[in-house]
Amino acid sequence: MTETEKKFKEDVKKQTNELLVLLLKKTGVKKHDLYEMITREFIKENLYLLTPAERKHFNSLAL
Repeated sequence: MTETEKKFKEDVKKQTNELLVLLLKKTGVKKHDLYEMITREFIKENLYLLTPAERKHFNSLAL
């Protein structure tokens, strides 16, 4: 990777983080809350991967 590519990648990462912080502030959402929302969505979208035995293991959750 060239220095220009590295710099571009770093800039994209920095601006992405800055934009996230700004949008979180404007919406009143905390990073922790966002993480929890994304975690629930990820679980919901991938439940089909669990075997019946694995689903039974998580019986306290509404799966």
